[in-house]
Amino acid sequence: MTKFGVREASYDALRLATAGHSAATQNGLLNQIYVWHADGSELDLFDPTETGLTAALAAAVSGDTVWLPSIPIALTAALTISPGAALVGLSKNSVLNFSGFSGAAITLGA
Repeated sequence: MTKFGVREASYDALRLATAGHSAATQNGLLNQIYVWHADGSELDLFDPTETGLTAALAAAVSGDTVWLPSIPIALTAALTISPGAALVGLSKNSVLNFSGFSGAAITLGA
């Protein structure tokens, strides 16, 4: 029997490990920002902060997916997503809280 496989993918995401629980004890992902590379190379992990998200988006190239953890991330500047890359939240708790600037919050690369 597997831990995953419910018809709604967000239910699987809600069972993933949360801050303070190790992947070894929970058999899931940590609250990190993950870059899943389209070429199958090793995942890149970044801290769930504005700096971490900016670095993750810079590391993503066409075909890659940046996965946000199931926690809010506070941001004080706009983000740009690389051309062909995707930004996805693991669950309904994946929230980007923007404040302190004006203009578009997220810009898609050309």
